[in-house]
Amino acid sequence: MNENYNEQLNKETFGESVTSTPEVFIPYFSPEEKEKREEKRKLKKVSNTVGISLLAVTVFTFLLSLGLSFLSILILALTGKSDVLSTPAVNETVNILYSIAVFGGIVTAVFKLSHYRISDLVSFKKTEKGLVLPLFFFGIAFCAFGNIAASYMDAFFEGIGIDYAVPEIEKPDGIFGFLLTIIATAIVPALLEEFAFRGIILGSLRKFGDTFALIASSICFGVLHSNFEQIPFAFFVGLFLGFAVLKTGSLRVSIAVHFYNNLMSVLINYLPDSVPNEVKNISYVIILLITLVIGIFMLSRVDKDFFAIEKSETVLTEKEKQKTFLTSGFILAFLIINLVQACLYIVI
Repeated sequence: MNENYNEQLNKETFGESVTSTPEVFIPYFSPEEKEKREEKRKLKKVSNTVGISLLAVTVFTFLLSLGLSFLSILILALTGKSDVLSTPAVNETVNILYSIAVFGGIVTAVFKLSHYRISDLVSFKKTEKGLVLPLFFFGIAFCAFGNIAASYMDAFFEGIGIDYAVPEIEKPDGIFGFLLTIIATAIVPALLEEFAFRGIILGSLRKFGDTFALIASSICFGVLHSNFEQIPFAFFVGLFLGFAVLKTGSLRVSIAVHFYNNLMSVLINYLPDSVPNEVKNISYVIILLITLVIGIFMLSRVDKDFFAIEKSETVLTEKEKQKTFLTSGFILAFLIINLVQACLYIVI
């Protein structure tokens, strides 16, 4: 009796909704929408793995710089010498150890912890003989033109009243210094940067399409340089080096082009000061033109389909994939930090 009375009283006071079951709205997704959401989820997961590795590299770089500064202050306090860690030979040695730590260590460790098999992403297998030389010579010319474009960036900044103060590293003297610079500037970066970017990062993104992987990995490669003089150059060079890997299925050509490009910079820097800059520039342009002609001639003999990149069978469009990649949390953090750092070099 009391239960029926209370139930009736509730209905009269609050209405029927008190005892009725509320309707739950369940959104409907078409099979195509579900597939897109799932692909986007998988892409974000891979993107964040890439972002974590590059963000870890960025943080390590900052901490290393901070640690070296602190160590310099400590050495100054103990010995009274302020230039122990700033000598060219020490700088080059630090660069070698840095490249090994970040590209051979940090990037590899992050992907291994994310359950990737590095051997599935990186290949050093032999490539077809008919592809190696055309790509090598054309790649050298491509990089050389990129270097020229990068050198004009400084003139551009000066033209608009901006002194873009990117620190220059002094080269060590003597045969030992020369060999140390080749190792630090040409050999180690060519091996380890290609291993990390055109191997691990490009390889991990290829499941979402070669075009997407090529552009995304090149963006990361460019931005990691953290200054506006090198970012555009590194991006376009990354496009060619990545293209060479896609076409050959191996890092061999990209490593060779990367090495030769950096080696040329070392050789030019070590020319005697008595050699006029005009002679250096003319010599560089002559080498550029020779390699360009050879590269174009060799590539003209290759099938035109060689330049096509295989289309992906993904549900997401190229624009949607790039947007998903660039807005992934750790990638976005990596981009913001490095672009802010690039802005800090600007002195108005």
